[in-house]
Amino acid sequence: MLNLNVDLLRAFVAVADTGGFTSASRQLHRTQSAVSMQVKRIEVMLGKRVFDRSGRSVKITADGEVLLGHARRMLKINEELAADLITTEIEGVVRLGIPDSYGTYYLPRVLSNFSQAYPRIQLEVRSELTGQLLEALDRGNLDLALVVTEPATPRGDALWSEPLVWVGIKEFSIHEQSQIPLALFPPTCTDRARSLQALDEFGLRWRMVFCSPSLAAIQAAVLAGLGIAVLTGSSVLPEMRILGPEEGFPPLLPSAVELRRSPGTSSLAIDHLAKHISEKLKGWTEVPTPILSSSDGITPKLS
Repeated sequence: MLNLNVDLLRAFVAVADTGGFTSASRQLHRTQSAVSMQVKRIEVMLGKRVFDRSGRSVKITADGEVLLGHARRMLKINEELAADLITTEIEGVVRLGIPDSYGTYYLPRVLSNFSQAYPRIQLEVRSELTGQLLEALDRGNLDLALVVTEPATPRGDALWSEPLVWVGIKEFSIHEQSQIPLALFPPTCTDRARSLQALDEFGLRWRMVFCSPSLAAIQAAVLAGLGIAVLTGSSVLPEMRILGPEEGFPPLLPSAVELRRSPGTSSLAIDHLAKHISEKLKGWTEVPTPILSSSDGITPKLS
């Protein structure tokens, strides 16, 4: 059975790329005779010549060109395998910021998988509103952060978009309200300004009755009938009612979630966490919690 090992292929590729055995030996930090013997072993195993040595220069043969494409792919696969499996040497501390609304549903499983793959990388995770996370990134107090932005203004690695909806208790009626009671996040929440602007443009009067940076507190205020909130699709609980244009509420553009990095930060640990989060969450479409429609309790599909 043919068994061309990686060292032989690496020597062959080095000769093909540099155009000679002497230059290849310098690149590989081996003697010229050692590189020549490795290429000779390949030719013996294949029963074909991969280089033409008849002239003053070394030229690759037609069979060598066929081998070169396969060899490059095999070397690339070997590098990817090493990067994915030999991870125990990577260590360090990564400071990650996440919005409260995503700390419960999206990140725990993703971060748990990362910690298992990179046990020597220490994660320090803090949960705050997007405005505070952006400030921490600018000050260098965070290395990476998931932030919620408007879809038209991406500045980082765009991961996914998620519906933004008005929610209240099932008994809520806009026609019984002179002013809509609101339970919203503080002004540092990027969705708050857009929501209030939508109400103003829709000609609806409102009053702020509850304000908290905590998702759980906002959800509790809604379920207690204290006010109407604006939540992402994954934060809507089954007991809540989505309030759309049929109930007199303006439609809202979806929120965009992106991964941003603090300027000037650089380490293998940060690189690997950024890559892991991007691979796991880019294009996310799952909504983890059931979402009830405003009328018949059927769960609509949100995209």
